[in-house]
Amino acid sequence: METLIRRAIELPGEIERLISAQAEKKDRIYDLIQQKREIEDETAGAVASDRQRYPNEESRRAEITRRLRGNEAYQNLEEQIKLARRELVQLEATAGRVQGELGAANALLNLLAASIHSGRNDVEQLVMNILDSTLTPQQITQAQTTSETPAPAAESNTNASRRTSQARSTRNNRRATGGQSSEDDLPEAQVKVLEANINERGNTRAWCEVVGSQQRIAVFAKNGNGERLRAAAGTGRTLKVKYRELDAGWFAVAVTAA
Repeated sequence: METLIRRAIELPGEIERLISAQAEKKDRIYDLIQQKREIEDETAGAVASDRQRYPNEESRRAEITRRLRGNEAYQNLEEQIKLARRELVQLEATAGRVQGELGAANALLNLLAASIHSGRNDVEQLVMNILDSTLTPQQITQAQTTSETPAPAAESNTNASRRTSQARSTRNNRRATGGQSSEDDLPEAQVKVLEANINERGNTRAWCEVVGSQQRIAVFAKNGNGERLRAAAGTGRTLKVKYRELDAGWFAVAVTAA
């Protein structure tokens, strides 16, 4: 019991530390990308100045790629960026785990307090049994379900019928809306795309800076939205993004010119 209370007190500070570490890692990635882009711009300028050897766009691109592959500093920056991104993913995963642990601790403490206040000895004993063992989501759900269950009593056919009707209405409403909020209700932001990549499944991950703030965030997208993000990468153009929030960033539902 004391351990659970102590963790409930300590975990918010741990989450704050992890969030701070994520922000520092994102800034590090941004700085590395800027250094990488400087080398790209310098190389592109050098190739473009030699029009006789590289008269068309295709030949210039090929030469730029060849020089960058042979540039040790550039390749080192790419490796640092990959490493920093892996570390960022680990930080995000750890933060998610700690947030889940905090939620579990608070849920059990609230259940225990409510069971004591209401005189539900069965719930109190269940919570104490959970505290003496390993906390699992299934156990927490069981405790929450038990605490919400009233003392056994006979149920009339009228009440049962009313609940069945309510459940059917809820299912119909969810089916009609697809279980998701309307696109008009989603938040939106203006962003500049710093860098964008596409994975083997054809999904886009764009590293963006929110216009008017220092916030940088990963934006994920599919199909045309992903294409628009990739096309804007490194151009300085501003895009308007409607999104749903994810643990690891945003999922773009609509991407348009600002």
